[in-house]
Amino acid sequence: MHWQQMIGFIGTAIAAIAYLPQIIHLIKEKCSAGISLVTYFIWVISSILLLINAVSIKSPVFTIFQICNIIAISVILIFGSIYRNGRCPTHSSWR
Repeated sequence: MHWQQMIGFIGTAIAAIAYLPQIIHLIKEKCSAGISLVTYFIWVISSILLLINAVSIKSPVFTIFQICNIIAISVILIFGSIYRNGRCPTHSSWR
């Protein structure tokens, strides 16, 4: 594996980890405050299109990156919809 590909996989891992605080808060607190489902829906469509591109150019880094994006965004969309009006104590003062 080339060093450039290794950097890409490290970046993919960091991006996947970056979703965890949002997902954990959403599921643990049942709080969807500040989550724009429309934005996440657009992001999942974008990620699907980019996945098609990554597969077509045979890029393992970007293929895995987009699969991680699609999974994380889908989890946020699902639980964001389930807890659409949910507010944790921290966000209960939000309008």
